[in-house]
Amino acid sequence: MTVIAGWLTNRGDPAGGQTRAGTRLLALGAGYPTAATAVRSGLLPGGSPCQVTGSGMTVTVAIGRGMMQGSAAAGAYPVAVTAPDAVVVTNGDPSNPRRDIVGIRVYDSLVDGSGFYKAQVEILQGAAAPSPVDPTPPVGAVWLPLARLRIPAGASAGSPPTWGSIIDDLRTYTVGPGGVLPDPANTAVGAYTDQVRMRSNRLERWSGSAWVECDLPSAITADAYADWIPTWSSSLGSVAIADGYMYGKSHRVARMANGYLKFKIGPSTNVGSAGGQWRWTIPYAARVFIDTDDVTVGSARAFRPGISNYIGVVMLNRPGGYFYIAGNAANAWGNGTGPWPSTPTNGDIVTFQYSYETAA
Repeated sequence: MTVIAGWLTNRGDPAGGQTRAGTRLLALGAGYPTAATAVRSGLLPGGSPCQVTGSGMTVTVAIGRGMMQGSAAAGAYPVAVTAPDAVVVTNGDPSNPRRDIVGIRVYDSLVDGSGFYKAQVEILQGAAAPSPVDPTPPVGAVWLPLARLRIPAGASAGSPPTWGSIIDDLRTYTVGPGGVLPDPANTAVGAYTDQVRMRSNRLERWSGSAWVECDLPSAITADAYADWIPTWSSSLGSVAIADGYMYGKSHRVARMANGYLKFKIGPSTNVGSAGGQWRWTIPYAARVFIDTDDVTVGSARAFRPGISNYIGVVMLNRPGGYFYIAGNAANAWGNGTGPWPSTPTNGDIVTFQYSYETAA
């Protein structure tokens, strides 16, 4: 048998009983609680457990392990697909499409009166219709869906479907108590406060009534440094870099953005109108602060090589989404023309670095 279930048969049963090898393969401790005596049905993460693929008019279920919750009285069944298991798909209806569901079913005659004690891969065949719907498992069946097959009209061995475009992944996952549950389909219902799941790259915990994002960064790895060429503008008049240049780098670690910029004025650079404030767009949206005041996020330097050198600070205007530079002689350092540091001219260089908290 390629599909086995735990605690289902005795040694003397016709089904052969539960072997020691079978027990070792089963996930006996993977009971993710959903109630006092119930667990979540699903597969154990690792590789791509029980992935469904197709060829011709056959679908194959890959190896994998999981837990399947029966009735409250019956309890849960650990299951394992120990070798790829192939099942034949019925030919398509001549005129209409249909939906089939591939899954694992556990038969327990003591509970369902089926006369069987086994687990196996099955296809639950739907009805062909112009707008087909998913078939429903028999009442009381212990059933774990794996994939939906959208069988087109006329599908057959001579005209098989394109499987890559008609298989919908229906797999759900489970883990042991205290484990982080993968829940890409957003189907898990919490059973106790502070259960933890991972959904859409977000770590969430069960509050007792809803899933809420943990108070942690949405990303905990550092982005690689990337080229950052912001949009340069002025509060007065238009600007154009022309034959100057602007070059920068930015990256983010968790919710902290860091980077730097070098800006050089060329012979034809248009620096804007007198009294205008230079601005550079920020690389990532900034977190909302407790008020709307601008904040200092870095240091800046303006210099005319071999002649003058000025130091300032980088300010972040969050509502506007831009940096500007302030110095000790003017609120808006970096004017098109002005007394400080001086009227910009060919060869002048501005550099700055920054660090600030991002919105996400």
